[in-house]
Amino acid sequence: SMNFQRNRSQRHPITKGTVAVWEGDYKLIHYLENKESLLFNLKKDPGELNNLFEKEPETGQPLLKLIQDNLEKANEKIRRGE
Repeated sequence: SMNFQRNRSQRHPITKGTVAVWEGDYKLIHYLENKESLLFNLKKDPGELNNLFEKEPETGQPLLKLIQDNLEKANEKIRRGE
């Protein structure tokens, strides 16, 4: 589950900030401004020192798509004024 929130006084899309999602042993952190993504296996790397995003695209890409899809839904609601 993912929930994006915005400042209710603003009608601008969400373009700044950091989003994280967990699935199983993995955590993906995505920085909206520079579009950088970091993927960690928390079981093997609890200190989050080894970024696996490029090494394990089969794990990282679906998590990034989950973030992007939910962000698009949130921004569509903002555009509609919800």
